[in-house]
Formats: sequence, C-alpha cells, structure tokens
Amino acid sequence: MITDLHDQFAMAAMQGMVSSMINQAQVDRLREFANKENMPLSKFIAIEAYKQADAMVAERERGGSESLHSIKQELIQRLIDEGIFTDKGFYQDLTVKRLLSILIDKELPF
Repeated sequence: MITDLHDQFAMAAMQGMVSSMINQAQVDRLREFANKENMPLSKFIAIEAYKQADAMVAERERGGSESLHSIKQELIQRLIDEGIFTDKGFYQDLTVKRLLSILIDKELPF
C-alpha cells in the first residue's frame, strides 16, 4: 500500500495519541470525547489524526523562503502584473497547481 505525506502525518498523529494514553483514566477520557461524537473510540482517533494531518500539511505549505507559500505568492504577483488578477488577497485559496495551470492556459512563461 502506497501512502502519501498526508497519510504519514495522520499515522504519526494517531501513534502519538495512542502511545500517550498510559493508563485507563486517559483511555476513558478520550472515550468520553468519542461518545460525545457518537462514535467508537477507534473512529474518533482516526478522525482526529487526520485533522492533525490536515493542519500539518497546511503548515508545511506555508513553509520557509522557498516554500509553496512563497512560490504561490510569486505566481499570484505574476498574474497581477500580467493583468489577469486584480487583487492579491482574493486568490490566496488557489493551489499552486491551479495557478500554474492559469499561466499555461494564458500561454505565459513561468
């Protein structure tokens, strides 16, 4: 089975949650949260692990100086400079893949 980075983050989060339960009281506490959501503990842990993975992926995309975030900002600025976009803030939710496809569709070099 091939896993992507998102799945790997989720697995690490799940392992962390499970391994941090060192006594029955901690298991019972987590089970209470699961019961409030009307789900078994295992499903609750899986869902929470993927929430953590979502946050990890989002933070990773923000990254450092040559991160996806900085590349995304450069692409948005390029599209603004070309007159295709008018407002930088409006396009922040687009993915880098989508921004690149816009450049390609408009036949602009990147």
